[in-house]
Amino acid sequence: MQTIPLATYECFAEFLHKRIDTKQHLTEDSVRYAFFLAVMQTTSIQQHEITLELPHPKFLGKEIDTYIAASDGRSELFLEFKFHRSSKSTSPKPQKAGSLFKDISRLASLVSKDRHCLVVYFTCPEMARYFEKNEDSYFEFWKHPTGGEFNYDDSFVAKTTDTFRKASGEHHNARVLVEFNAALVGGYHVRVFDVREI
Repeated sequence: MQTIPLATYECFAEFLHKRIDTKQHLTEDSVRYAFFLAVMQTTSIQQHEITLELPHPKFLGKEIDTYIAASDGRSELFLEFKFHRSSKSTSPKPQKAGSLFKDISRLASLVSKDRHCLVVYFTCPEMARYFEKNEDSYFEFWKHPTGGEFNYDDSFVAKTTDTFRKASGEHHNARVLVEFNAALVGGYHVRVFDVREI
């Protein structure tokens, strides 16, 4: 069962749409704050319940982007945010893809029946085109609609590149549900992935 309702994701997507459409400065922080505002407008979660940069329980020196404690029948909620934007950086696209799956894998290390682990992914047209162009490797991840799912496992990793595998780090298998999938104005895309045990 979803901890975060569909209405939250739809509100979040609308906030992102407006920011892109009005050409406001986009950073990962602005994406996170848009998500928090959507959460507070559409759920009972209060701002004081949201913890930023929680030390990762299993990776020393690493942090979870956002943590929301269990309350009133709601499971613990761990969230990672990733924003890939066009830049002058020379980092290869498989490296960027690997960095996203590093977040998925680190959340997979925390999965339990009492926890809900989400990756919120927002990307520019550049990475969207990369995933579409390389569908042999990323079809299951990129093409699933809301409600779809795929396994992040050895079979998935085997279809990727050495650069991806190096960037994605220590691998933890996961069943990944697509909780939300939307194409936005200007070729941007937003996805929310629910990371679960296989």
